[in-house]
Amino acid sequence: MTSIAFPSDTASYITTLTQLVEEVRDEMDDSGFDLDRIYRALGRAEAMFNRELRVPQMETEIDIAVTQEGTDLPQDFLALRAVYQEGAPDRTLKSYSPAGIRELYQGRSGTPEAYAIENRRVIVGPVGTASLTVLYYAKVPPLTDNNPTNWLLTKHPNVYLYGALVSG
Repeated sequence: MTSIAFPSDTASYITTLTQLVEEVRDEMDDSGFDLDRIYRALGRAEAMFNRELRVPQMETEIDIAVTQEGTDLPQDFLALRAVYQEGAPDRTLKSYSPAGIRELYQGRSGTPEAYAIENRRVIVGPVGTASLTVLYYAKVPPLTDNNPTNWLLTKHPNVYLYGALVSG
């Protein structure tokens, strides 16, 4: 008798949260495995993704209007890549520590030349009005009933499946 092996990479068929939950339950061999526990495991997996991943799909660019010393960064902000002012040519702001920028510029007014990140805010010096472009790493959008898919699940469903299983 001859046997034939077929690849069974079911992870490639996972494209939504519902399908991911079904696959987790299948891997657990428990079709009634508690949904709340699966969601908590997915939350822990997403926290790990946000700590460990820095990939091009996470890069996000926004324009922010600076009118004071500190301006809030987006809720999905993880890490900064660059801050610059659009122009011909673009003008890159220098990076400082929060203490360093305050010591150097001491709250003076003018065109922002430097920045620091402090408490989910971008701090500029000198303090002035400017439109800045901020390139940053954004969090992986969490899977929810209202957001049943994201770029990571679409491109690498096996990462989500593994993450949920080891986090559960």
